[in-house]
Amino acid sequence: MSADPLDLAAALHVLGREADAEALYRQALAARPDDRRARNNLLALLRMGGRRDEAEALLRDGVARRPDDRDLRLRLATTLLAAGRYAEGWPLYEARRGAAGPDGVSLPMLSLPEWRGEAVGSLLVWPEGGYGEMIQFARFLAPLAARGIAATLLCPPRLAGLFQAAGLSALAMEDGVQAPDCQAWTPLGSLPLRLGVTLEALPPPLAIRAEPVRPPGGVGVVGKGFEAWRDDPGRALPDPFVQALMTLPAAVSLDPADTGAFDLGDAAAIVAGLDHVITVDAAVAHLAGSMGKPVSLLLPFVGANWRWLNERTDSPWYPSLRIYRQSAAARWPAVLDQMLADLGEAVFRPAAGGQAPAIEIAVAKPSPPPLPKATPASAPAAPPSVKERSVWIVSYNNHGNFGDRLGPQLLNGLLPPNARVTHLHHKPWDAPPEGAPDLLIVGAGGSLFTQLLTPELLALVERAPQAIGLFGTQYRENLDRAALDRLLGGLSAWWARYEEDALLYGQGRTNVRHMGDFLVDAFPMSRWTIDAELEVGAEVAGNAPLDRMIERIQAYRRVRSGRMHPLLCALTSADQAAYAEQYEDAGGVASGKFRSMLVDIFGAEQPAGALWDVDRAAVGAYKAKVRANLAELRADLARRLAS
Repeated sequence: MSADPLDLAAALHVLGREADAEALYRQALAARPDDRRARNNLLALLRMGGRRDEAEALLRDGVARRPDDRDLRLRLATTLLAAGRYAEGWPLYEARRGAAGPDGVSLPMLSLPEWRGEAVGSLLVWPEGGYGEMIQFARFLAPLAARGIAATLLCPPRLAGLFQAAGLSALAMEDGVQAPDCQAWTPLGSLPLRLGVTLEALPPPLAIRAEPVRPPGGVGVVGKGFEAWRDDPGRALPDPFVQALMTLPAAVSLDPADTGAFDLGDAAAIVAGLDHVITVDAAVAHLAGSMGKPVSLLLPFVGANWRWLNERTDSPWYPSLRIYRQSAAARWPAVLDQMLADLGEAVFRPAAGGQAPAIEIAVAKPSPPPLPKATPASAPAAPPSVKERSVWIVSYNNHGNFGDRLGPQLLNGLLPPNARVTHLHHKPWDAPPEGAPDLLIVGAGGSLFTQLLTPELLALVERAPQAIGLFGTQYRENLDRAALDRLLGGLSAWWARYEEDALLYGQGRTNVRHMGDFLVDAFPMSRWTIDAELEVGAEVAGNAPLDRMIERIQAYRRVRSGRMHPLLCALTSADQAAYAEQYEDAGGVASGKFRSMLVDIFGAEQPAGALWDVDRAAVGAYKAKVRANLAELRADLARRLAS
């Protein structure tokens, strides 16, 4: 059998023979114009090479061939927006919305017509995105007021006070809140389209003012975002660099874990007294920019958001903000050196020599925690009194797949002691017990696809007083969007596995949080011991002990896998890895889960079929972020099941 030309192209791509790989990608597209893998790999090659015009042409060709493909339309939209071509980009940006029909977002709780720019007296603005995006887009309520439109912005509770203090009519979306009567509604992200916003005529930022709560002076440092969309490797500095920045004179950590300022109004009061803010792409960049504070924004080489435009060092969205970009992947030291050289005189005021403070990257070993004091035997601590609560978990763990077996084990460890668990299964469908549980959990970290999105599942979610989702999606082209919208609307919270899941289906919803693939927590950071290649096969679908299977996968220097979670396991230990895409039935619809996982971890996709180098620092950072989210999930589960 002859080798797949795309496998050869991917191998040449990884080896740095871009011209040869490109020729094969283009040959494959010429023969099969709808080949997603060939198109996506060629797009990655063009973007890494800075060939934006050619990438745009390739996207336009894809949209012309498949005008209903929301993913292609959204990619083209963000490409145009990053180029500052807003008039072309905003209409395509509507593809971000998880609409079941042709008229846009369909939200059953709203009986209002959607606003298309016509004259109305009152307007309900539905929230979208993370905290930073909401601060950025809140400026568009002023043009509405200038048109005589009384707009009410629904928002997360952590933003309500900040927006109200800035003069907006803002309403926190909390349980039981009653939305005001309005004549129409619109998603926040659609306002630029409806208002005809151009790059040359952006409204000024929302005017945010706050009374300082600390003595004046200092430089605020944000090494990672803390909004709902923070789990993105491109929006976080590796810890050693954050630690180095914190050694600078008058450095102040703006991490909510250090300040306690989880409410954005409280964060504004801290920022108000600072001289300068150094931050990654996080909500604080938008907060400080709206306050007129000087901001140094650190952006990655791959995956910078469209809002910061291409190659610019300034931002028309925030006049006080300056951008520092990586010139190549993993080149943070050069970026920080340039930033500190620019800011040395103005901010850090070196005592002698006029030089900016030097950064030294050193990772100190943490001191071991003190041993707990023993409780005297004569005075044992009394166990707390707890009431047992019923938890039903609907998952796929009656199948032998590696991840499907591992997920429920990890989930069981997150539940509080008073949880009484009943496991139910999708295929074949288990008839649930009578009554309803105190909490229903849909999924155990795996994927939801069409065959699992059944009427029985939807009815069960609607029957439960509380339901949360722990799943991602795959084979998205075949998903029943109306059924998926109904499922997500019935969940109290959806902890989406990948950011693509949250972006594609979570826009306009306040119950969505990007978890990350929490199965990564089962795999310790390790090092290979066998300088050979392992090809993961059908053995991972058997009944072998999971601990032995993990140990075996982590032993090899190079690992190839057509199954996702063995690949995720390999990323914690191997030097190189490769995956083989999966396809649904004979329809040729790709799972998409490998791409989503790799973008989640590394900020970029990798070509299928060929080995590529594993960035261990990115994997370690991803594990840390997922673990932090697991701590939040554990606390959320305990709260929901509290006596």
